[in-house]
Amino acid sequence: MTLFPLDAGQRKHSLREVFNAVRYVVRRGCPWRMLPNDLPPWPLVYQHMQCWLAAGCFEDMVLNLRVLLHLPDDRPCLRHCTNGSVN
Repeated sequence: MTLFPLDAGQRKHSLREVFNAVRYVVRRGCPWRMLPNDLPPWPLVYQHMQCWLAAGCFEDMVLNLRVLLHLPDDRPCLRHCTNGSVN
């Protein structure tokens, strides 16, 4: 999922941390500048998000999730996800 040159040097924050910060913003609906201090800095997270959006990474994730959700309906986790209720 990285779009930077291989010789770009070591990262201070892992891509997992950056992705978790994106998830935080999406889930909480907070502004980028309100990311907690235990997550990577917001300009870094925002930059990665823009690169991933431009590369179509999230569209690929959605397509992969759709494939996964078309598993047989007899699986309990899928019944909960598809009917909109949690038992």
